[in-house]
Amino acid sequence: MPSRRHVSGFSAIVLAMLLAGCAAVPPEPVTVVAEGIAFTPTTMSLPAGQGFHLTFENRDDGVPHGLSLQTRTSGVPPKDLWTSEIQAGPSVSEYDIPALTAGPYLLLCPVHPNMQVEIDVS
Repeated sequence: MPSRRHVSGFSAIVLAMLLAGCAAVPPEPVTVVAEGIAFTPTTMSLPAGQGFHLTFENRDDGVPHGLSLQTRTSGVPPKDLWTSEIQAGPSVSEYDIPALTAGPYLLLCPVHPNMQVEIDVS
């Protein structure tokens, strides 16, 4: 019969392996601010395969803004993946965005398409 120390050490190794395989740490919440008919930030990186929490803050008083998440593959027309409601500022909205596969994406304002955030998911 193995010693108690041997069994405990083996159990700790198995537990560590299980936790390493399934303990994906969710990404930090993401905030996009609309102010002066521009988004901040203009670029961001997110991990593939993990959903994330998005806070959208429209600071433009009386100006409508929204968010539209699109694919961004060279030579291929963009595909709309998700679109928020359009709201006049000031306003704050919270969204839970499902996991994305690796690749480039674009978050833009449907009202002002020049307002964009380039997203790299890897």
